[in-house]
Amino acid sequence: MLTVPVWLFVALILAPIAAMWYVQARLLPYRKQPQDWLLVLSYRGLRPDRYTDAGQPWLRRLWLLFILVIPWIVLVAVLLRPQ
Repeated sequence: MLTVPVWLFVALILAPIAAMWYVQARLLPYRKQPQDWLLVLSYRGLRPDRYTDAGQPWLRRLWLLFILVIPWIVLVAVLLRPQ
């Protein structure tokens, strides 16, 4: 049976993924080639030359989330693992 600690654990594990989806959605209007709507999902979609200057802050936030997602998941798994 799923208890509150398990739900909290799952929510904390998935929080950065939801944040990445939000930042990716905010980044989409700044693409230089609007027809490539799946571009942000590939590694080529993370290149700065693919976006306008106004989208660069969102791209940096996305890079930061990609860098921090693995340490976040490991930290949550070590500190709050369900018994």
